[in-house]
Amino acid sequence: MTDVLVLVGGQGNPPSQNTLELLGAARRLADATQGRVKAVVLESAPTALTAGLFGYGADQVFRAEHPLLNGYQGDVYVAALTQIAGQAEPQVILLADDSCGKEVAPRLAHRLNAGVVTEVLAVEAEGPAVLFRRQMYGGRTIATIAARRFPVVATVKPRTMTPASELAGRTGEEIAVALTL
Repeated sequence: MTDVLVLVGGQGNPPSQNTLELLGAARRLADATQGRVKAVVLESAPTALTAGLFGYGADQVFRAEHPLLNGYQGDVYVAALTQIAGQAEPQVILLADDSCGKEVAPRLAHRLNAGVVTEVLAVEAEGPAVLFRRQMYGGRTIATIAARRFPVVATVKPRTMTPASELAGRTGEEIAVALTL
């Protein structure tokens, strides 16, 4: 059973394209392993984003509000995600391969004593292992990295995954997280 935690980016409803791609990849991985998709929303004030995530495949949404989450700050995101990951206990954590993900992923992996894989093009399950595919040697070959020890933090390249499609009427569990920052 592989639980997948996704960092949701952007504001408003529907979620950003990167978020939809991460949710789609997470849903496929979770379905293949009878796991759950858990989304993280970091915000300084409540928005309509949380409610829409269930329709795109999230089973649980961890919503954290704090004044320091007004705008992106790497140290604050790492501290918040460390606390949430401790509560959610995911095996795989997916972030977009953007400036936020590139800064947060290695630092989060260090804090969680986890593995890290960057610039992922595909994610799939094969038995007990989770496989990550990424380009190597300037795009001349594709490497397959098998994660056998968890958790693993991965950044996913934009426009490489099939985005999640909306399922009307789907519900889930919203969990309010009190952060200590």
